[in-house]
Amino acid sequence: MSSLTLLNALDASLRRLPRPLLLGLGLASVALLALGALAQLLLYLLILSLLAAARQHLQRREAEALRDGLTGIANGRSFRATAEAELERSHRYHHQLSLLYLDVDDFKAVNDRCGHGEGNRLLQRLTAIISANLRSVDAAARLGGDEFAVLMPETGSRAAGQLAERLMAALAGETKRQGEPLTCSFGLVTFRLPPASVEELLEAGDRLMYEAKAAGKNRLCRAALPVVRTADSKDNHRA
Repeated sequence: MSSLTLLNALDASLRRLPRPLLLGLGLASVALLALGALAQLLLYLLILSLLAAARQHLQRREAEALRDGLTGIANGRSFRATAEAELERSHRYHHQLSLLYLDVDDFKAVNDRCGHGEGNRLLQRLTAIISANLRSVDAAARLGGDEFAVLMPETGSRAAGQLAERLMAALAGETKRQGEPLTCSFGLVTFRLPPASVEELLEAGDRLMYEAKAAGKNRLCRAALPVVRTADSKDNHRA
């Protein structure tokens, strides 16, 4: 028997069924279709909810990976990405930029004398002071240990020096209020022409910071690069 013959036989059988029974079968089919559609909708909404939760979790983990766990500001990885982008902008638009590199004075002695808990609180105090004294365009980060950096895009030597001095004054005020020493050695470098890499940028700031350490700590050493020699300085150099 062919498929067409079977379909015709089935149709003939259905036609012989009482009309109320046919109506009941129709309503049952509609109800089953509606339940199936509702189940599919609920499953779709559940999947969307799970995907949204997974996306939020991933974004939160990515944000945490760019933050220092102790202080809450950007970490070294985040700072390097920001600095890379700013260097590219400086090369493109020929802007100056400045970097303030700072290191807590005698931090190891604080840890040895008072314990790591007090050392951690000192770093958190320093972070709060840095954050309170920055402009909205500046980017601060904890590079590791007790070393911090502040990147100042489109900022020349004068404006960068004012920010560094403001930060040093805030640290001095904090020390008087808390009764605990919190001083830093600062290296401030302004690039008239952007450096070739983030490492070159950091090395220049780090070098100046160590000069401040060697000069007695709790002070600022600064430079503008590349050095521009005047006619007088050239004559003195030849002499």
